[in-house]
Amino acid sequence: GWDTHSQQADADPLTGQLRDRLFELDEAIGDLKTELGTVWPKTVCICVTEFGRTVDTNGDQGTDHGIGTSSILVGGAVQGGIIGDWPGLAPADRFEGDLYPATDLRAVFKSILNQHIGVPTSVLENIVFPGSAGVTLSAKLISGPQRTPMPVSAFKAPPTPQDVAPIAKYRQRFGLDG
Repeated sequence: GWDTHSQQADADPLTGQLRDRLFELDEAIGDLKTELGTVWPKTVCICVTEFGRTVDTNGDQGTDHGIGTSSILVGGAVQGGIIGDWPGLAPADRFEGDLYPATDLRAVFKSILNQHIGVPTSVLENIVFPGSAGVTLSAKLISGPQRTPMPVSAFKAPPTPQDVAPIAKYRQRFGLDG
């Protein structure tokens, strides 16, 4: 229901299917907070999408897939606030007519994994997000003290598809291993 190519909002922008989706998300996060109880203060949840939405509506009163997007972080361990650059919505501030992609989401993920769980930067840059050494986020996303990084020896390279039995069987069955 999030792919709102048509009828994204009614005449009143505070109604319509986007408002309904956001209301459902809010309820789900509230339910999660309730269920987690005493664990909530140690929790970080990330709501992201693989694509953004266009700034301008289309002919069906919806929005199409866009370049720039946002992410929502919730949980008792989240610092709070708004991070990132906001160049604005004026046509001159857009990227090819769309929202400017000002923050690489890998920076958000890397920051949370490092600050909240203690995953070392070298592991994040070489194993989790290979080649992402230049992708950083200066903002502190997690409240409280930063976790002490775990020893690099605690991590290993992720398995290849050939190493994982169900995936290997699938790849063999459909001749995907070359």
